[in-house]
Amino acid sequence: MSAWEDINSIISQLPRLKLIDLSRNKLRWRHGEDESKLQPGLSIETVILNRCELNWKQIVQVSRMWPNVRVFGASYNNIDDLEPPLPPGHFQQMEMLQVNGNKLQSWSKMKALNKLSRLESLQADGCGFSEVEMEEEDLPHLKSLSLNENEFVTPVLFNHLNRLSNLQHLYFMRNPINESKEYQDTILEIMVAKIAALEKVNNMKVTTQMRLDSELDYLRLYGAEWRNSGGHQDCGQNRPSEKFLQNHPTYMKLCDVHGAPQDIQIFKKTTALKSNLIELKIVDSVNSNFKPVTRKLPRSMKISSLKLLVQKLTKTSDMRHRRLVYVSKDDNTFVVELNRETETLHDVSIEPGDHIELRIKTDELPIPLPRTLFLRKTR
Repeated sequence: MSAWEDINSIISQLPRLKLIDLSRNKLRWRHGEDESKLQPGLSIETVILNRCELNWKQIVQVSRMWPNVRVFGASYNNIDDLEPPLPPGHFQQMEMLQVNGNKLQSWSKMKALNKLSRLESLQADGCGFSEVEMEEEDLPHLKSLSLNENEFVTPVLFNHLNRLSNLQHLYFMRNPINESKEYQDTILEIMVAKIAALEKVNNMKVTTQMRLDSELDYLRLYGAEWRNSGGHQDCGQNRPSEKFLQNHPTYMKLCDVHGAPQDIQIFKKTTALKSNLIELKIVDSVNSNFKPVTRKLPRSMKISSLKLLVQKLTKTSDMRHRRLVYVSKDDNTFVVELNRETETLHDVSIEPGDHIELRIKTDELPIPLPRTLFLRKTR
């Protein structure tokens, strides 16, 4: 099968045909390009034209054969532009478009897709994109976007993706930023914090707890930059620079939700970094017979290991009814839940002399927000 005329002849004989896959066929015109003679297959909803060596112009020429297509695959072709524009009425039912492996390179070319009023899913893996520029009116119904294996090196693109008000699913793997030392451990939290509507990342559900943790991590991660740019916990003195607000457009909104990070959270004391060991007092508020003990613990100790140590020291048989917190030595109203077992003592910004306290787990007790380190009084 090598001619579009043959394909159209087959379509015209199958009025109930819903799916056609012509991948790896090198289709051309037998008698010269004359799309006006093509008969539409009105029932066709899915068209796959992967690896057919087609450019966008050739795809537009034959688009009248499937005017009601909903799913269109054109991956690994010779598409380097989305010009000429689609004729009026073409592809207006399209809900999913796949253009993976086409060297489009510039996101500005994707603006042509704004005419696809029903487009909900776009796959653009391996297209050579290094930047994304999005306006509020772009792709208004897009819910799912895949940008794997492109050339992104900074998280700025997530600021633009946040302008897609309906974006719920994002696939973002094997980009340079994913593997960079600067971002490889924080890229997930940054994506979730910067894109407000996300429900799934790389097919992983964004739970309420994940969003909370990600947003708190994000506030802490960029807290020093915020303060150094003119940000302040006092609303009257809070004047972050325009550059900071451009790079972190969701930061101040998150501060409104969770509270602005305090300096003790975002600035590490140099004296605290001289040693890897930190001296802490361990207290059991449930058992009055337990005498507090002091231990020097490595900053790299995970909360899961700390819980086991506390359980052993306090001889607590069942930790399911206990919760672990740390209390500031300077302010006993500053209480932080230690409920993220993969975190370390360094991660939670604990200071020498602070108390590790075992408390009873009950809904009747007020439970501070997890790791909300924004209650400590500044001195």
